[in-house]
Amino acid sequence: MNHRGTSKTPLTSGKLYDARDTSDFRDIIQGLKQSYPRAPLVGVGFSMGANLLTRYLGEQGNKSPLAAGIAICCPFDVHALAVAVHRKSLFNEQVFHPTLTSAFKRMTTRNYDVLKASSIGYDMDAIMNVKSLSEFDSLTHAKTYNYKDCWGYYRDSSSVEYVGSIKTPYLAINTLDDP
Repeated sequence: MNHRGTSKTPLTSGKLYDARDTSDFRDIIQGLKQSYPRAPLVGVGFSMGANLLTRYLGEQGNKSPLAAGIAICCPFDVHALAVAVHRKSLFNEQVFHPTLTSAFKRMTTRNYDVLKASSIGYDMDAIMNVKSLSEFDSLTHAKTYNYKDCWGYYRDSSSVEYVGSIKTPYLAINTLDDP
């Protein structure tokens, strides 16, 4: 699954890629089950995709149509991840933020007309002038889901509280120093 707007996937609505909303993932799984009703499906997610998979499996509990799930580098606590990537460091300031911020700005440029026409009411000038990921998330994701800022959105995007509800065989692979 490509997240909305990422990997040059064009947006068809004003809803952007989201770290907490599993509805797109759920739709894809339902479509696959309809197309291949007897095939065992295994979900594999990396990074924010692993977060979505983990949330989805926890939301589904005993009703998951997946035979298993594998989460690689899952940011179980998205808020803690955001705090870590906002710490002052050469990597965060010179590589991480500029790279992601620039990618999100390119995605915004490619989908400018769709986002501008959205009923969400994005401030397109402000979005195009962001300097950090948190600014972008505050102007887009937080606005979409009625959060005051990105930090509330990050807290509610975490999958950690869904882990205990997972009933599907599940493997999570993370490094010890992964924030």
